[in-house]
Amino acid sequence: MIAFRNIKSKLILTAICLLPYLLGYTFTYAEEPGKILILMYGGIDKRPSNRNVTVGSFKKQISLLKENGYKSISLQDLFDFYYGNKTLPEKSVLITFDTSKKDSYRYVDPIIKEVGYNAVMFLMPEKI
Repeated sequence: MIAFRNIKSKLILTAICLLPYLLGYTFTYAEEPGKILILMYGGIDKRPSNRNVTVGSFKKQISLLKENGYKSISLQDLFDFYYGNKTLPEKSVLITFDTSKKDSYRYVDPIIKEVGYNAVMFLMPEKI
């Protein structure tokens, strides 16, 4: 499990490096084979906050991913890839939400379905 955390840290770092581009900032990013983009969101809402991304910004980010050839993968795809049971598309993205809220689902689902993507929403057991 320690090795997975190390790989996960590298994947998260890759995602953080791409975030400014997805938000509209220009910079040069050298893609390396075998890297998986993981985007982690706190939530999606109509109003901006420290933890949430606005609906419009999220839609723009997802559109940019699609336009640039990224393919959405599931958590199962990532596990299968890690254990050598699956190959992933060259430009793979895993979209995650760390504290799933009804508002996030309400706004996210139509946007990702429109482009044929999927996302992982982690539930907080105390909120169920």
